[in-house]
Amino acid sequence: MIIGLTNQKGGAGKTTLSGHLAYWLSQRGTVIVVDADAQASSTNWMKDLELPCKTMIDPDDLFDELPALAEQYDAVVVDGPGSLSATTKAILSRCDLALVPCKPALTDLEEADGVLRLLSGKLQIPTS
Repeated sequence: MIIGLTNQKGGAGKTTLSGHLAYWLSQRGTVIVVDADAQASSTNWMKDLELPCKTMIDPDDLFDELPALAEQYDAVVVDGPGSLSATTKAILSRCDLALVPCKPALTDLEEADGVLRLLSGKLQIPTS
């Protein structure tokens, strides 16, 4: 299973939730974290937790490699960047479950709209 945590807003809690979710899942099976954020916060945190982590920010690499990782691990947790970029779109196109964390503030909810529109099919993923 591929679980993508995305929101176009930074500071929404994607990395924190990714880390906690990965640790919880590691108690139940095999898990790898894919850090798709250029800040690489998850990469550093997973070293401390001694959990497998792969930094991968290129959208083409994400699109190609996430399914293979899902075959090797029980769960793949993808910590997305704070943007609605090609990287985010690649994550959303490959995940089985998308989590869109946001804080209870109007700006956070408004920023989540782009991801929700993409998931609902109202915002198309460019093919080129």
